[in-house]
Amino acid sequence: EKEGDACVRFHRRADGTVLTADCPVGARRRRGRRLALAAGVGVGAALTASALVAGMTTVDVPRTGLMVAANLQYFSGKPWAASAQITLPQGDQRVQLEPRVARRLSSQSLLDLRLSRPISMGRGARIDLLIDVLNVLNDDAEEELATDNLFSPNFGLPTVFMDPRRAMFSVRLNLGR
Repeated sequence: EKEGDACVRFHRRADGTVLTADCPVGARRRRGRRLALAAGVGVGAALTASALVAGMTTVDVPRTGLMVAANLQYFSGKPWAASAQITLPQGDQRVQLEPRVARRLSSQSLLDLRLSRPISMGRGARIDLLIDVLNVLNDDAEEELATDNLFSPNFGLPTVFMDPRRAMFSVRLNLGR
């Protein structure tokens, strides 16, 4: 009697033995690779600045022909830790003095806005007028440090900051398909 469909895949080794796709050794290896990949992704996300909130939306403003778009991103800040440069017989070595996630740069809140107005030119042609305002909140969080060397006079001093609020005006020409 037949009770449903069976799907079986066989693998023939070079020595002539036959294995099914679900042999215990292969299944264990695949499971181990998946766990290692998941652990690597989790550790990588924990050690880098991760976006905690991100969202984008576009809204048509009724009876105006205008479109307003907004993009909001929040970053928790890059992790960093104090280090020291030591001289050894085999050369200089950088040594971490605290765990990699012991300190963080300031968090960042980025809000970008776009206002656009399409103007039809006939025969499928269109001109779009665009105004983009970037970093609307004018966040000035630091993005890089001069050095993380604990014994440097510049230890922990910020050197690179987010770009300030700025506006861009542009025109886009669309000639149809």
